Amino acid sequence: MLLDAEPEDLVDVSALRGIGADALAGDNRPFELKTAGREMPDHVTLTANEAERAAKTPGFCLVVVAGLEEGQDTKIVVVVDPLDALPLHFNGDVTVSDLRSRLRDIPPATNAGPAG
Repeated sequence: MLLDAEPEDLVDVSALRGIGADALAGDNRPFELKTAGREMPDHVTLTANEAERAAKTPGFCLVVVAGLEEGQDTKIVVVVDPLDALPLHFNGDVTVSDLRSRLRDIPPATNAGPAG
């Protein structure tokens, strides 16, 4: 699975305030999820809490998923340690850019039911 984290290893912490991440892996590695309905944005903004967590936590993973609207192709960008890996813009929060250069297509899901 994504960066050695299995779905059952991820804990949804998105409802908790001040964590600075949407999910934590079993090893407490934080994952921040950003989404877009259509095209992959070239930049996303991390809140102050998210940027602080990214700065203080080696292995922080920014996951950007685009094409979530029906009829769109799903694409994903995963950036480990985005504050080190991407250009930064400060505006109170932190905006990371150049995401499209890291674009990956996601193969369509197959819903193969039980055989028989």
